Amino acid sequence: PRARRAEKHRHAAEWIEKLGRPEDHAEMLAHHYSNALELATAAGADTIVLAERARLALREAGDRASALGAYQVARNFYGSAVALWPSDDESRPELLIRYGRLLNLTESRGSFEILTEARDGSLAAGDSGNAAEAEILLAETFWLQGQRDRAFEHLSAAEALVEKEPSSYSKAYVVANVSRYCMLAGKSEDAIRFGRQALAMAEALGLDEIRAHALNNIGVSRVGMGDEGGLDELEQGIALGVATNSPEGARGYGNLASALDDLGELERSHEMIVEARRLAERLGLGDWLRWLRAESAWHPYYTGRWDDATGTLDELICEFVERPFWMEIPCHWLRGRIRLARGDTKGAQEDAERAIDLSQVAKDPQVLWASLSFAARVFYPVDPKRAEQLVSQLLSEWEAQGWPATSESDWMLEAALVLQFVGRGDQFLEGAAHVREPWPWRKAAVAYVSGDPLAAAEILGAIGARPEEAYARLRAAETLVREGRRAEANVELEAALAFWRSVGATAYVREGEALLAASA
Repeated sequence: PRARRAEKHRHAAEWIEKLGRPEDHAEMLAHHYSNALELATAAGADTIVLAERARLALREAGDRASALGAYQVARNFYGSAVALWPSDDESRPELLIRYGRLLNLTESRGSFEILTEARDGSLAAGDSGNAAEAEILLAETFWLQGQRDRAFEHLSAAEALVEKEPSSYSKAYVVANVSRYCMLAGKSEDAIRFGRQALAMAEALGLDEIRAHALNNIGVSRVGMGDEGGLDELEQGIALGVATNSPEGARGYGNLASALDDLGELERSHEMIVEARRLAERLGLGDWLRWLRAESAWHPYYTGRWDDATGTLDELICEFVERPFWMEIPCHWLRGRIRLARGDTKGAQEDAERAIDLSQVAKDPQVLWASLSFAARVFYPVDPKRAEQLVSQLLSEWEAQGWPATSESDWMLEAALVLQFVGRGDQFLEGAAHVREPWPWRKAAVAYVSGDPLAAAEILGAIGARPEEAYARLRAAETLVREGRRAEANVELEAALAFWRSVGATAYVREGEALLAASA
């Protein structure tokens, strides 16, 4: 009978409690008290005491699972605890924050209502620290959906709540996240300044996860300013994140991959994505896995396995229609490049339009600049005036940010393909000269704009960017044919056509074969 089974579960839980090792038995206690409550409820018995014991055990089990990096398990325990927690209990807002944080990490659905209640409850109780943490998590929910303005509203609210507070976990957490969003917005100097403030607090308070968070932000920002020394901080952040079973380990690997991509170290960048995915899978980080699945499409694109790349991109873009996500934007411009090469001009234009629409809301330079440059390339043959407007916006924003090295691999070469045709080549070269030692993508872009696509091809071939190398050789052959240097043109054409044929890039194959015939 249910009542008798409920008693057996209760007695088992009470016996386990007497063993004196609650940290080792949290999950078993949650299991027995939850079952006792469920059976007693079904039997119509009094459940007031059991409900309290069950919710406390569930919260403890959630804390234990979270500390061990079992985030999906922890999320489920917290969710069950929330369902039993009295709405007027003073400790409910803190539990909601723990639950909302794990919802953001594992699936990013349903967290808005949870975190809003947590914030409002914390404010009502005069707990500005918890309210600020809830605001930061709300900012994250909107940023992940590509809504930067709404994200920054919550970020500003969090800053205001802890501005006059002494050092604490909450303040360090807020400041570290302010650093993160400054970094994502391309405000590298601010990101470094806030990151160092958070790092100092974290070191003083012994908060290793926040140390890792701050180091990740500082490292990315330094690289974005052209300082390769930021790689050291990224690696330190990763080591701390991995050692503490923190999501910061996966974020650090992803950030390091992006930095290495900009440096032209494409194979090592891919290795970091693989490590990030391995860690994200182990920790159950749902949104990070969606992010990293998208990032994983770049390696088959660069290496010539385009069917693998498009399979991943098509699948993800369909998912993002149902659940908006920041990474939809890069997926569109990468798929658009492949569509353009394969002669699907309409499909490439659709991808360009969608990327522009989304990136104007997301606003972060790493997606906006790449969307503008790809759209300019796609639309130049049919609408040169629009292409010129897109390039103008791109260059204006790049200059306003101080000509940073942010995401050069994603936008700079694409922009170079149209700059000279819209009369903006000199403006670009002036901005590109603001670094002492340019990285490969900038070198290749400068070579293009300076009228030397063959030099660009050699640079791109050396780093393993095979599609970009093949396109540069196609353009170099065009120049050589025009100059009457037919034998040299044929060498470049054969190399380019070998790649384009292998990936089914019919548009470029036709162009190359026409040039080959012209050089005969």
